[in-house]
Amino acid sequence: MKVVGEPMLSMPNHFSLEKFDEVIKEISSKKEDINISDRINLNGYCEYSRFLQIIFSWSGYKTNNFLVLPDEDEGGHVFLDFASSLYGLSALNFCSYVVFKNGKKVSRRVAMEKSEDFVRKFYTKNISDIVYGDVAYIFNIDNAKKLKNNPIIYNELGKVREKKEFSYVVKSILERLCPDIEDRRVREKIGDISTFVYEAFLNTHDHARCDVTGHELQRSMRGIIFKYHDILKENIVSESNKYPSLKEYFSGWQLRSGEKNLKFLEISVFDSGPGIVQTLLAKNKNITKQEVEEKSLSEQYPIIKQSFQVGQTSKVNPARGNGLPLIIGAIKSFGGAFMLRTGVFNLVNCFRIADDSEITKDDIRLEDYKEKGSLSRVPSACGTVISALIPLNKV
Repeated sequence: MKVVGEPMLSMPNHFSLEKFDEVIKEISSKKEDINISDRINLNGYCEYSRFLQIIFSWSGYKTNNFLVLPDEDEGGHVFLDFASSLYGLSALNFCSYVVFKNGKKVSRRVAMEKSEDFVRKFYTKNISDIVYGDVAYIFNIDNAKKLKNNPIIYNELGKVREKKEFSYVVKSILERLCPDIEDRRVREKIGDISTFVYEAFLNTHDHARCDVTGHELQRSMRGIIFKYHDILKENIVSESNKYPSLKEYFSGWQLRSGEKNLKFLEISVFDSGPGIVQTLLAKNKNITKQEVEEKSLSEQYPIIKQSFQVGQTSKVNPARGNGLPLIIGAIKSFGGAFMLRTGVFNLVNCFRIADDSEITKDDIRLEDYKEKGSLSRVPSACGTVISALIPLNKV
């Protein structure tokens, strides 16, 4: 599938995290369009959420973006297959219009109507409907007023559901994704996983539906991806060669005698909003994305770190300022890994042992994913993805 005209940047059928920054760089610096297959392998950790972030960035950097699909019209099987995938749906939602191989054009609205059946399958309270094999999707298309909000995560009044309701959703998803969880600690601490999911999604509700001036974004999409991973340890260590903190984390993962695979749950919370730095800087004055990007890493990094400290908030109600610190605390309690991609930062924080103690300043050490001990500026991506890797068989 062509996500717009020429020149064209080709996306491989197997997308990997290693390709992410390369693609974002091409989109942001050359305003290139991208060519994506209608069948993409997104099985690695954090790959699906990062792929969605590519689509958000494509939309953010191009004002008149359109899809070119190799089909006759919106009733063809190629189009319908594309529209029945989360990344296809995202591309349709963020495009201006669709062009078919015979030159026919249809508006984004008409194309999205063809996706309505697929979307309604996920706008349900039935957990079984959102679980596909080893992955579960929850998403909310904020600009789809006809659909209103996803009832799994929103109540009838349009408010995010209570934390205890999120606990039920998380527990139900885990029972279906990984019913053979051996780690008693995981089974007993569903509440901590729910804390991460609830706080991270609530953060998108508070900050990612609008621009920094408070106006609703013309296109907005947010959601949660749960994925169960069962990967040979030596393979995932090898795949993490370019990411020192993650390689060290996976290498130090102790397994029971006879086990060779690392089993973990990935939870990625994504949004297409303005990003953490721009949101926090806008507390005091309006600031554009370009003005944020012109700031040095040493100016931006403290703002990222500050957002994860207790009591820091950009909300009107300061009592709701502990969401991001609670996220770190939840991941720490499992000895999990935390990954953050927002703006020009790609940061990680790996807890090598499970620890239930309160978070400290040392726990908020967000390291560069490639340059351990220093920071590197990566191509600026639109939106934010917060991911947790929750170990399921770590001794």
